[in-house]
Amino acid sequence: MARKITKTAAESIALDREIYKRAQDGAMAKVIATELGVTQSMVRRRINKMVQNGSLGRIMDRRHHSRAYCLRRWAAVERRDRGVKLGSMSRLFDLLTEEQVRWMYDHTPDGCEVVTFLASVIRDAYADEHMHPAEILKGEK
Repeated sequence: MARKITKTAAESIALDREIYKRAQDGAMAKVIATELGVTQSMVRRRINKMVQNGSLGRIMDRRHHSRAYCLRRWAAVERRDRGVKLGSMSRLFDLLTEEQVRWMYDHTPDGCEVVTFLASVIRDAYADEHMHPAEILKGEK
């Protein structure tokens, strides 16, 4: 793509305003570049300058993401701040005995992912710790 070169300060300011408006609406640099006829690199540089000088919020503040996406991003920051590592499924199997792995598979429904089963175990443990016994019994009816 040919790079659009701004010839005057007024054109540069107008381009910045267009980039700002589109970035504020959550558009990706690639889309902004295509719409304005400039390179992605130019758009990214200008957005980075806007974020650094505080005129444009961070990307998480500009985009409307799903609850799950926001939770994953929060969890990643929380994990980093606490020094907690994510680990892997192979590490999980290193930590369990054969009998424990068999129990896990016996209790995981056919066709279910192991991670889904582990999430249900965590939800149950959380409920046991945080819910009043009457609320737990009410959910079992």
